[in-house]
Amino acid sequence: MAAVTYSLLNVTAGKGRILATARSYGGSFDSFEQIFGETGVKYDIVENPDDPANFEKLVKEDTKVIYIESITNPNATILDIQAIADIAHKHGIPLIVDNTVATPYLLNPFDFGADIVVYSATKGLTGHGNVIAGAIVETNRFNWKNGKFPQFDGQPHFLVSQQGVPRSFYDVFPDTPFTGRIRAIHLNYLGGAISPFNSYLVLLGIETLSERISKSVKSAEKIVEFLEGREEVAWVNHAHAKNSKYRALAAKYFPKGAGAILSFGLKANDRATLIKFLEAVKVFSFQANIGDAKSLIINPSTTTHIELPPEAQKLADIHTDTIRLSIGLEDVNDLIADLTQAFEAVR
Repeated sequence: MAAVTYSLLNVTAGKGRILATARSYGGSFDSFEQIFGETGVKYDIVENPDDPANFEKLVKEDTKVIYIESITNPNATILDIQAIADIAHKHGIPLIVDNTVATPYLLNPFDFGADIVVYSATKGLTGHGNVIAGAIVETNRFNWKNGKFPQFDGQPHFLVSQQGVPRSFYDVFPDTPFTGRIRAIHLNYLGGAISPFNSYLVLLGIETLSERISKSVKSAEKIVEFLEGREEVAWVNHAHAKNSKYRALAAKYFPKGAGAILSFGLKANDRATLIKFLEAVKVFSFQANIGDAKSLIINPSTTTHIELPPEAQKLADIHTDTIRLSIGLEDVNDLIADLTQAFEAVR
């Protein structure tokens, strides 16, 4: 959330509008109202983000940024990043992509026009649920001097050279003006600074990123196939699912696999059956994290996305019966056996 908040604070600087979707992480979505609303920044929500044209329809004169997720949580939807980036650049604004679910192993959003990428390093980057951290990365391809972002032209006293010459953020951070300004202002004054030991844990986790994500994705695809064959399952959301409308986008953006997050619903759509199923699993852990070495299960509407009001949950296609799985590193046969016995328990 520090990475998301600092990035959006930096690009808006107390003015304008954020253009986003209801498929954002619950905390990110709620921050549009609870944090940015207090600074005078407004937001617009694209109701059907699968059609990039709907983003352009909502771009206003004071829109400062488009903010999306590359793979959404919990339903693993995929947006056309390149088309949305083109729309953003047409209007002189940047595209910020939350790439947490995909991780840089599965996707580099910069290859498709993103200007800023943010991560919850708590998730797949570290992969062990043992650190709270975030990351912000920039390309330095965006023209912050186009007149829409005067905050980067500022010459605050702490940037004055030793010779007393006033300097802007461009002068001090010629290659990284966006993250440089965040370091100088938001990180210093809001205090979300990562500790050295947590930094070490993040770097340690990144060393095994490719191996972890590769196994988790392959296991997730097998579990999607398993769930599609269960009579108790009403629907499955993942690009690997047979009826997924995101197969073409997955082929373009995610040739190594569309992530290890998936969701499904039980045909017996009642609260008692849902709770019984969640309590019946033995290998999956009931935890709100994702991207962990351990496989996790959760009911998003009452946990990770409870911040979303009912109308936003409806737009994001999150239902009371939605069950989200984050696939870890256990043997996939053990995971399937665990789900099988849980289905038997609620039969």
